[in-house]
Amino acid sequence: MSYSKKTWTNRQSEYPNRRRLTATGTAEVYEVAREEGLVVEEGDPFDQTSMNDLENRVAGAFGELVDGTVKAGKAVVSDSANAVAWGNVGGKPAAFPPSGHTHTKANITDFPASLPANGGTAAVANNALKLNNKAESALNVSYANGAGNADTVDSYHIWTGTQAQYNAIGSKLANTFYFIVG
Repeated sequence: MSYSKKTWTNRQSEYPNRRRLTATGTAEVYEVAREEGLVVEEGDPFDQTSMNDLENRVAGAFGELVDGTVKAGKAVVSDSANAVAWGNVGGKPAAFPPSGHTHTKANITDFPASLPANGGTAAVANNALKLNNKAESALNVSYANGAGNADTVDSYHIWTGTQAQYNAIGSKLANTFYFIVG
């Protein structure tokens, strides 16, 4: 229940303070009745029902503040919010440019189990060294040309070629490092 503001009205009459005194038969005891003339507005009574209504509305509004369920049209400062439409968030940057950063394997929750423990980075460098320290340009399909070299080192394959050649490969081979050169 949110607080609902009430507009209170005063009683308005022709003679607001006029009263009629009627003798009761007991010495100096009279009945007093309003004799206000024409009543223009009855107004809101100052009684138990009106005051309890006011108390209940105020208590309900404070209860919402304590429970944290008040919907604010615009908050100047807030420690937290359950839901704010993105368009209503003020002071946000127009763009979120990426910044360089690193992650360890432990930070990656969906790291494929089929890759080497180090993600293949060290294996590529180690296998390249095992191929007689050949320059990257020499690491191409000619290792399988029968001249005593092989394209497999420690069960990993090394393939090099142009982007077009790479795109033309239908199914990529497992345990293969692809180098795009040129």
